[in-house]
Amino acid sequence: MTTAERSTAAATEPLLEVTNLVRHYPVKSGLLQRTVAHVHAIDGVSFSIARGETFGLVGESGCGKTTTARQVLLVERPPEGMVTFAGRDLATLKGRELRRHRRDVQAVFQDPYSSLNPRMRVRDILMEPMVVHGMYDRGRRRERVGDLLRIVGLNPHSADLYPHQFSGGQRQRVAIARALALEPKLIVLDEPVSALDVSIRAQVLNLLRDIQKNLGISYLLIAHDLASVAQASHRVAVMYLGRMVEMAPSRPLVTEPLHPYTKGLFAAALPPDPRLARQLPAIQGEIPSPINPPSGCRFRTRCPAVMDICSQAAPVWKEVKPGHFVECHLY
Repeated sequence: MTTAERSTAAATEPLLEVTNLVRHYPVKSGLLQRTVAHVHAIDGVSFSIARGETFGLVGESGCGKTTTARQVLLVERPPEGMVTFAGRDLATLKGRELRRHRRDVQAVFQDPYSSLNPRMRVRDILMEPMVVHGMYDRGRRRERVGDLLRIVGLNPHSADLYPHQFSGGQRQRVAIARALALEPKLIVLDEPVSALDVSIRAQVLNLLRDIQKNLGISYLLIAHDLASVAQASHRVAVMYLGRMVEMAPSRPLVTEPLHPYTKGLFAAALPPDPRLARQLPAIQGEIPSPINPPSGCRFRTRCPAVMDICSQAAPVWKEVKPGHFVECHLY
């Protein structure tokens, strides 16, 4: 393979690829702590993220979003399925390759105050990952701190302050700067704006978009608010009870949602005009237990379009339109 062919292959190869990921957690009981059941956190999840792409993952609490992120971050190693990053199988990473993955994949969490050490100045917070990974000399690290603060829209002089001296939105900017310190290729954004005031959320999302445009970073954006995720992502996948039920580019997903669950999530959002009637049916009932999920289609116990076949057979994941996938017997 020539150098040009290698470059072309690298450009078209997904940065992250998740294939048939499964994660079940044992439920133990009794004096001997015997396993009596399993929590079906993830059941056969597959998706990919291209370089420079934002991939949104949405769904109700407990649907498996954060568990998926834990496998990508290698907080846990997936027992079934495969996760590859930049062509490397994460299950086989050891030593130097594992250390490289820790550097290439960073995370920004929901509560910036809890994720930042309150006893450390911002300068030390931003320098710490560079010290751990042996990046740059001390002088370059101090310069890098100023550069990172400028990138996220903060004054470099604020490096001498402590996290409690910032507002919530500014603290999240510091958390983003820390994630950028190691020059990552992918950042996992786990509910990055849900703890912020509504007026600040758009600013942080716009900042992330500008950073992506300038640095070419990929994002895995995890949230429960489908409308905001669809606005900030190139593609969006909707999860329900450990399964992926729909995946599409953002615009088709917003204008023509196919799965009844996706339609219900949009119905739960406030209409742009309170005088307008809701066009989509809201989701009824409670989410079933992940220990004993329903047979067939897992959404059938809450679905307004349920049919007899829904309890008898699991729906097949299929491409209904170009790039628009859905798992539903209606299609």
